[in-house]
Amino acid sequence: MKFNSDNDNNYKNVDINTHDFSSKSISINDNNIKNTNIKYNNIKDTNIKYNNIKNTNIKDNNIKDTNIKYKIFKLANIDNNLNRFVLILFLTLTLFLSFSVVASLENQNNFNFLQENPIYKSSSSADGSNIIIPANNADHSKGVIKAHAASKVSTTSKAKLSSIGSSKTVSQKGVISSSKNLKKYVLKNKRLPSYVTVEGYRYSVPEFTYLMTKTIEYQKKNSNSRVTVNYNIKNPTKPSGTNIKANIYQSNYYKYSLKTTKYIDKYNKVPNYISRTKNSKIQYQTAVYMFASVLNYDYYKNKLPKYVTLKISSSNKINKYIPKYTRTSKTKSVPNTNSIWVQSKDFYNVNFEKLAESGIGNVFLHEATISQYGKSNVIKWAKNAAKKGIKTHLWIQCFYANGKWINPIDTSKKTYNQAQFNKILSKIKTYSRMDYIGGIHLDYLRYPGTAYKYSYSNGVTGEKAITKFVSQAKSYVNKYNPNILLSAAVMPETSSDAYYYGQNIPKIGKYLDIITPMIYKGNYGMSNSWITSTTKWFVKNSGGARIWSGLQTYKSDNNPVSLSTGELYKDSSASIKGGADGLALFRWGLTKFFNFLSLY
Repeated sequence: MKFNSDNDNNYKNVDINTHDFSSKSISINDNNIKNTNIKYNNIKDTNIKYNNIKNTNIKDNNIKDTNIKYKIFKLANIDNNLNRFVLILFLTLTLFLSFSVVASLENQNNFNFLQENPIYKSSSSADGSNIIIPANNADHSKGVIKAHAASKVSTTSKAKLSSIGSSKTVSQKGVISSSKNLKKYVLKNKRLPSYVTVEGYRYSVPEFTYLMTKTIEYQKKNSNSRVTVNYNIKNPTKPSGTNIKANIYQSNYYKYSLKTTKYIDKYNKVPNYISRTKNSKIQYQTAVYMFASVLNYDYYKNKLPKYVTLKISSSNKINKYIPKYTRTSKTKSVPNTNSIWVQSKDFYNVNFEKLAESGIGNVFLHEATISQYGKSNVIKWAKNAAKKGIKTHLWIQCFYANGKWINPIDTSKKTYNQAQFNKILSKIKTYSRMDYIGGIHLDYLRYPGTAYKYSYSNGVTGEKAITKFVSQAKSYVNKYNPNILLSAAVMPETSSDAYYYGQNIPKIGKYLDIITPMIYKGNYGMSNSWITSTTKWFVKNSGGARIWSGLQTYKSDNNPVSLSTGELYKDSSASIKGGADGLALFRWGLTKFFNFLSLY
């Protein structure tokens, strides 16, 4: 039987003996083979890559002219002096033919590359937290996993950045969702919060009051307009009111919304009270709760309520406290800190509305989209993302391309590989100046576990090579666009990262705005506590960079089934518990969504 390829299959408990598989142009990739007996087969002219083989007997096979790469072997019995890799090739091909599967080889265009990774065992540190250390005799140039570790603008720059992740406007859905959270907070704490977060930005309660009243107005008018933010609105001078026990009908709370908006626009402060009648006044704090109750109903019913019920005395605890919130320059500039990786194949599949609703304000978009779809389309895409408050970071592969690792050191000269550095820096220059691009994200910023092998008497080392490149990358960002963020995906082995991967976290953190450790629990067979302890280490050793914990949103590379929202919530919570400033989700297409901002 002839076939061109056999990919992405699961073969278990198979007995394959005495077959002739002498076919040309055969490609066998990404298969999971377990508990299989393969004997006396003839295999030729075959290309076999990226297969996982476990508990398998492979004996007395004839394999020729075969290209075998990137195999994972566990508990495999291979006999009769055949090359181990050749046997792997045979196993994969045999399984393909046995099942008569005909398939097209999927184009792995950007993120789907294997990476070498050390073999680990679990241990405990002195303080009782879990750590990962290399197992005895582990070969750090073998063993693979599939995941990617997985700022000055010139005066002549025309890059449009003002609307990227901008807080000039917010969506009505964002305000409605945050109103629900405000009401929940008041019911639990009997007072207003110090601030309210909408789509990743913090607002004072007076500012949020304005957002709520404008949202109620738009909802009443069936308008889809985004809400313009009115900053630095002052607290009431001397709030006062009366006991309120009444149903506030839609016509009235809508009128109160319009009056409040008009008052704020005129005086740049919230009113002390809202007059219902001559002898009935709704105190400022109670009015905030009322507007939140209106939009809380809208959140669940997708429409404004006919009325809301208020039963609050003037002496209620809510009316005793006036929250004070001091806005700093940092508060205004810090964007939504949740992010997601997007491969080029999903360029036209991403739902910005879904991301915004889920509290994700950043996208790491693979640079392959530029060569595949054109720079103008990428800029248009980033502009549309910015309209939803989402910042686009272009995701660059630094020292891995076309299935091969690139050494950051020129070993022939025992100097840094400046030629490769310059190739990446040229991309950074171009991407930094593109309209609506808000970040540069560095991936494969490392060795495949072999950094320790490169150390020369002139001081050149694998570790210093990575640090030197990051410092140059930061200089380029500062030169061409200081308003964008420089981030990097790094391995999660904490203190051993510098030795094996060349990633000295405290040192490279001095040049990075964000470090994203790929804390992929599924690939490492670890628990939530590992996510927390690993995050804590990176927060403590960040070198000043913010930490966005990278999370695997599916079981593992060997079992790419999406985690349930409950599982993902627990993993995300474990990151926040460890002190993460944000989350990075790998990846679009395998992620289930909830409101990630609810974690903070």
